[in-house]
Amino acid sequence: GNTQLAIKIYTYADCYLGGSDSGYGFLDPVGGVVACTANANNSPAGRIEEWTPITPPDHFFQGPYGQAESMPFAGTDLPNTCVCTTSIDNGAALQWNRTLSAGGGSTTVSHFKTFSPLGVGAPTPTPAGVVTEVASETPTVPVKLKTHTPTSTPTAAATSTPTPALPTNTPAATNTPAAPSGGRAGVIVGPNTGSGLGDGGSSRSMYLLGAAMLIAGGGIAGAAVRRAKRG
Repeated sequence: GNTQLAIKIYTYADCYLGGSDSGYGFLDPVGGVVACTANANNSPAGRIEEWTPITPPDHFFQGPYGQAESMPFAGTDLPNTCVCTTSIDNGAALQWNRTLSAGGGSTTVSHFKTFSPLGVGAPTPTPAGVVTEVASETPTVPVKLKTHTPTSTPTAAATSTPTPALPTNTPAATNTPAAPSGGRAGVIVGPNTGSGLGDGGSSRSMYLLGAAMLIAGGGIAGAAVRRAKRG
């Protein structure tokens, strides 16, 4: 048409759960979930027939099956109530109110319908328009770190310069002859064999004396030795 149109959309059922025309109910008003159940309030969890809205509903109902049927046909808003703890011939219904725009407007509503012998319903969907973001593909376990405040200010440890280790194998001390004093300790006395040049070995004796002086003084030049030999 040429004008917008207000409409009401319903889904409803007469429950017949587990071979019985009578049962209890369950209601989750936050998500608009309604169910016919084998146990009151589905506690303990048992056989259920459940309606879980994907499109958030405007109204919901669980109670006598005749009301679950008559209110939609009359266009009456559902009362958002549940006969959860009384066993009756029960039913359930959901309702969405929408406005269609002029010139062929349309709308879509949807829900899960679940039968479960264990009382497990469908997960409540994320409401339309709410964007969720996956932080990580790998599930992580949050860890809370316990902080600790020190009661005293820590003192920095003093540093020390390591002392080089002494070698374990100490070389044997070299016995260096003490320098003779007075020029006498190093005198070498040799026998006069009478051999050699000159008078009966005197040249040899002078040579030995020169060598002794060289040892004793440590600083006599070789020329002095040669002169002693020539003399």
